[in-house]
Parts: sequence; C-alpha cells; structure tokens
Amino acid sequence: MTGESPQPREPFDPLREAARQRIRVIDRPDGGKEFILPALRNFREKIAFTIIWVFLLAALLEIGFINVRVVNELPALVRFIVANHTYYVMGFLGLIELLLTYVCLNLWFRSSRVIAVPGELRVVTHWWFFRRTVTAPADKIIEVRAENTGSVGVDLYYEILVLTTGAKRSRLAWLYPAKGRAGSPFTEHDFQVVNTGGKRIRAATDIKGKPAADWLLSEMTRVTGLKT
Repeated sequence: MTGESPQPREPFDPLREAARQRIRVIDRPDGGKEFILPALRNFREKIAFTIIWVFLLAALLEIGFINVRVVNELPALVRFIVANHTYYVMGFLGLIELLLTYVCLNLWFRSSRVIAVPGELRVVTHWWFFRRTVTAPADKIIEVRAENTGSVGVDLYYEILVLTTGAKRSRLAWLYPAKGRAGSPFTEHDFQVVNTGGKRIRAATDIKGKPAADWLLSEMTRVTGLKT
C-alpha cells in the first residue's frame, strides 16, 4: 500500500506572517521600530463575532415582537407575571448584545500604531476620527505580555498587553484582593498595576496565532530595552 507523504510544514517566517496579517513593520532612523496594525484584518474573527451579534439582535427583536402580540391577549395577572419575566430575559440578553456591540465595533474600527524606541513605548490607537496616544517609559513598564483573547475554530487570537506603574493607589484597588490567590487569573503584576494606579495598555490587538504574537512581543521589548 502506497500513499503520499505529508507535506513538510512551512517554517515560521515572522515578516511573511506579518505581511499575511497586514501588519506593517517599519524600521526607524533612530533605531526604533513601528508596528502598524490596520483595522481591516483577520476577517474570519470579525465575521464570526458579527454573526453572533446579528443572531442575538434578531432573537431580541423576535422576543419583543412575540411579547407584544401574545402577552396582550392574556388575563391581567398572567400578563403581569409573563411580561415581567420576559423583560428580565430581554434585559439580560440586551446586556450581552451591548457587550458584543462594543466588541464588534472594536474589531472592525480599531487600528493601532506601536512605536518602540530605546527607553520608550508609544501606542497610538484610532477609532474612526478619534485618536488616543499613550506613552510608557521603559522604567515604568512592569511587564509586556501576549494574552489570548479569543478563538475561531482552531485559530487563536492574541493581544499585546503593556502593564505600567503609576504614582498613587488606584481608586478601584479596594475591589481587588491584596494579592493573588491560587487559581486566580490575575498575576502579581496585575495587582501591582492596581495598587500603584498604573495602566493596562492594549498595544496591539487581533493577532492571529501565538508565534506571530510572541515575535511582535519580542521585537517591541528588544527595541525598547526591556527584559523578557
């Protein structure tokens, strides 16, 4: 019995993968690098979340339509009970839909430009005509890490998260325990951010695959002069 031998897996080429994901990497004359991540990338993830958003919106409209038609024909007491429970369900689904709306808008319209220079990391984020620039000096950065944010099928998506220290304790620090417990998703660095009033900066989002995310992370930290 004969068969075709499996094709060898293509070796990971970071620049080729960045080009596939439409991530531009620019060498700066000052020895730094720019990483430009346009909004319209990785359509599979965007379309998957958008389909969920559309189905949930349709469910909300259908529940509301049925509620108006059916409940009005019920006796007063039954109508009061059914209507109240229906509104609770619609309220819960509405909150999920609101969250999904934020996620979808962020996926479709957020673009990032990360500027890594020796001693500093600058993140410029665009949403349509809105722009926000955050500068993180290297001596204020606690950690830069790649974090998994979702999956579509077998594909995992990541973001580059920058944790920095601040000058005073955050007002929200009382919501967090003093230190991490076993099994907690938060690390000691996360608590350090809260306890010093620092920032959690989402530098680069919607990166497909851990190898690409790890490479971007290593390049940003290398140029900035951070230890990994």
